[in-house]
Amino acid sequence: MVDDKKIRILVIDDEAIIRDLLKDILEMLNYEVLITGSPKEAIQIFASEHKSIHLVILDMIMPEMNGRQLFRELKCIKPSVKGILLSGYSLEGEVEKSLSEGIIDFLQKPVSIKELSSVLQRITNLDPM
Repeated sequence: MVDDKKIRILVIDDEAIIRDLLKDILEMLNYEVLITGSPKEAIQIFASEHKSIHLVILDMIMPEMNGRQLFRELKCIKPSVKGILLSGYSLEGEVEKSLSEGIIDFLQKPVSIKELSSVLQRITNLDPM
């Protein structure tokens, strides 16, 4: 767990309403949040801010590249990056592949505040950031 500073999360989702909702929820839960709707911009942000980003939350289906592809790019920058994958679609085979590549958890949209809080608490309390 990170002491004496807020945990910083990068949220990547191409839907503005989802990004804004996640930002509001995460800030309410006392996390510091960066948001973007573009995988390419996410790579740029992560490249310059990766030392202070503890976790990424990625949408699975986005233009340019999907969440798994983006996570692989982020792992090239910081191999220890932790990620949570979100999707509004049933992606049974994709979820298993993503989990085997280092994604910590998968949440189905719409995600509840309780569910998101529980996953984040487990990740931040059990895993050193």
